[in-house]
Amino acid sequence: MPVILRTPFALLLLTLNSHVPRMVDQKTFEQILPLACRWAKTQEEIILARGAPLASQHTADARRAGVQDCSRVRVLVVERLPLP
Repeated sequence: MPVILRTPFALLLLTLNSHVPRMVDQKTFEQILPLACRWAKTQEEIILARGAPLASQHTADARRAGVQDCSRVRVLVVERLPLP
């Protein structure tokens, strides 16, 4: 019997964990967008608090990529990306 996932978080996990590229409909997108934004904001706060500034050898690359203020960039090495 298939499991039916109805909560926005479950839909987000289903979308992110799928190995098959798929489109989400507008309603699903509107449900998962706030969750994704909150997750991204939380990750940003963690990286800003614990991350290291760009090393000097990476600053030139960042400038070539269009970064205007390299002093605001932080890098945090992690073993795995946390799921939302």
